[in-house]
Amino acid sequence: MQQEDTRFLEKNIMHEWELWIRKIIIEMILATDMEKHFPIIGSFRTSLSKMGESKLDKTHTKLLLLQIAIKAADLSHAAKKLKLHVKWTKELTNELFY
Repeated sequence: MQQEDTRFLEKNIMHEWELWIRKIIIEMILATDMEKHFPIIGSFRTSLSKMGESKLDKTHTKLLLLQIAIKAADLSHAAKKLKLHVKWTKELTNELFY
């Protein structure tokens, strides 16, 4: 990505699909931030209650589903066996505080 002909994420040469990919990447990273947890869950619940209505923004819904999927993957260690869950919790704690 350092070479001039492969820097597709550089803002001044981005095409529409590249801007969309960049937005998705940023949103997926931010979705793992626990500060965003309840707003994302709330938005997901609201979208679920409006299923079938033509008022739903399909682009927003797709992005929201991706955010929910990454949140599920990010937090799934809590559903594992206790030994594995404790191991992952320690790893996360080390990553955040050391």
